[in-house]
Amino acid sequence: MSIETETDPGEVPDNIEFLTSSHNRVVVLRALTEGVAEPTELRRDLGMPRSTFRRVLSELQERRYIEKQGRGYVATSLGEYVEEHFSDYITRMGTVEKLSEFYEHVPPSEIDVDTETIAESDLVLSESFNPHAPVERFLEALDEGEKLKGLAPVVSNVYTEAYQKALLEDSPASEVVFSRKIAEALLARQEDMFEYIMETCLTQSYVYDGEFTLGLAIIDGKVYIGSYDNDGIMRGLLENDTDEMLEWAHEYYESHKQEVEPFESYV
Repeated sequence: MSIETETDPGEVPDNIEFLTSSHNRVVVLRALTEGVAEPTELRRDLGMPRSTFRRVLSELQERRYIEKQGRGYVATSLGEYVEEHFSDYITRMGTVEKLSEFYEHVPPSEIDVDTETIAESDLVLSESFNPHAPVERFLEALDEGEKLKGLAPVVSNVYTEAYQKALLEDSPASEVVFSRKIAEALLARQEDMFEYIMETCLTQSYVYDGEFTLGLAIIDGKVYIGSYDNDGIMRGLLENDTDEMLEWAHEYYESHKQEVEPFESYV
């Protein structure tokens, strides 16, 4: 038998406002789900002002989220239930916030994969303290990988060197598709290098007559999706190795490969 309540979809339950309006309430409740804690010691560990700590204890007790046990306090079964689901909610909303940043430069509809699957991804975003984090992670994946299939939407010296290594050193099964604009830019900068690549390796490279909405690489069974701003700077990198994501990535890659020409024809 379940407990059902009639709630206006537009109304936020009071208990959600109670927790979201005070970080201290969540911190204390979470600490007390780990077991009985003596107030003075817990307050010291949390570095919380005495008056604030006392108020939070009183508020949590009033809602039956915690109870006194001996000289200490501990979360009730209701409090444990609340903390578990609220923490899950916070985690999910944090994921949503990061995905919103990623989708700033990639339309959500472009990645035709269930949101639950996408939410399982590792996501590296460009931050003020480390603006190159997505690029660094992608170059690391390229360097470590052995088998590559990819759609290359931008050109820079950093990417050129990385793709050169991938094309020359990886397995013959590796493939890279460049947009026409990028292929022409690469040849203008590195014509000798690509002539050498065409002559010395079996890796396939192609030119797509158009532009890519996103960057895509399938490296050793893991999918990497790059989100680029209007200046061609990678702002986010999504990593996922689920079966659903891999199936989508292969289909997405093949759909673009149907409209390509061999890179050799441009060299």
